[in-house]
Amino acid sequence: MPEELSNSPILGQVPEKDTQLLERLKRLSDGIFLLAMMLMVLQFDLPELAEKLSASQLREFLRSELTALYIYFLTFILIAFYWLSHTHQFKFFVKTDGVHTWLTLFSLMFVVLVPYTNDLSTLYPLNSDIQIFYSINLFLVGIFSWLSWCYGSVNHRLVSPELPPSEAQFISIESLIEPILCLLSIGASLLNPGYWEWTFYLIIPAYLLLSRKNQKKSEP
Repeated sequence: MPEELSNSPILGQVPEKDTQLLERLKRLSDGIFLLAMMLMVLQFDLPELAEKLSASQLREFLRSELTALYIYFLTFILIAFYWLSHTHQFKFFVKTDGVHTWLTLFSLMFVVLVPYTNDLSTLYPLNSDIQIFYSINLFLVGIFSWLSWCYGSVNHRLVSPELPPSEAQFISIESLIEPILCLLSIGASLLNPGYWEWTFYLIIPAYLLLSRKNQKKSEP
C-alpha cells in the first residue's frame, strides 16, 4: 500500500473550500459511525432491584442477555469493517463535490439505521423477515460507500493523481466484500434462518485473502 497522501503537494493545488468541505465530511462520518456503535449498547436491559436478586437470578438474567450480546458483537464487527474501509477510502480523497457528498450521506443514513435493525434482530433472532431487513440495511451502507469511491476515483476525479490504479482497484474490491456477504446472507436466511449470521463470519477470511493478495502484488 502506498504512503498516505495527506502530505502530497497535490493538496496545495486544491481550493481551500473543497478541502474544508472534505474535512467536514470526514468528521461527520466518524461521528455517525461512533454514534451508531454507541446506540447499540442501549438495547441491553438492566435488572430491576439488582441488590435484591439472588446469585441464581443474576445468572439467569445474564443468560437471557446472551442473544443480545451475540448480535451486538456481530453488528459491531460489521460496522467496524465498514468504518475501516471508509477511512481507507478517505486517505486518498483530496476534495469532494456534490455527488460524492450525497453518496456518502446516503451511506451514513443507513449507518444511523443500524442500531434499529440490530434491536429488531435481538428481539426476533430467528425471524427471516427481520434478518433480511438487517442485511438490506447493511448492504445499502456498503453499496453507497462503494459508489462514492467509484465516482471519486474514476479518472482521479476526486482523489490524488498519485493514487496507483492497483490501489484504487483494491479499495473498490474491499468496499464490495461486505455488500456481497449481505446478499449471501439473504439467501442463507431464506434457506434456513439459523444459517444467516454464519454468512457474515466469512468477512474475516475474505479480508485476509484480499490483503494477502494485495501484498503479493506490491512486492518487487
